[in-house]
Amino acid sequence: MKYRILGRKDGSTQDMVLLVEGGWDIVGDLGMNATEIEELSVAMAGRLVQMLRQRDFEGYVLFAGDATPHVFTPAADFIYLAARLRRLGRN
Repeated sequence: MKYRILGRKDGSTQDMVLLVEGGWDIVGDLGMNATEIEELSVAMAGRLVQMLRQRDFEGYVLFAGDATPHVFTPAADFIYLAARLRRLGRN
């Protein structure tokens, strides 16, 4: 699953800019199902956001197929509810 992280220094009035694009186009059989791939992508985006938060960035994460901007600040991590609901079997 692909994702994009947009952000800026906390408190800045500048526009949000693209900071990171990540994720994969899966072309072969990795022995992983879609949920496992999604969880890995969310975890990788989460690690990148953690590093940005430590450097006083604010912004949001956009995941492929989801138009919702998942906001983060230096004080608060983003929450990707869709992945949590799938883990709980509530999709």
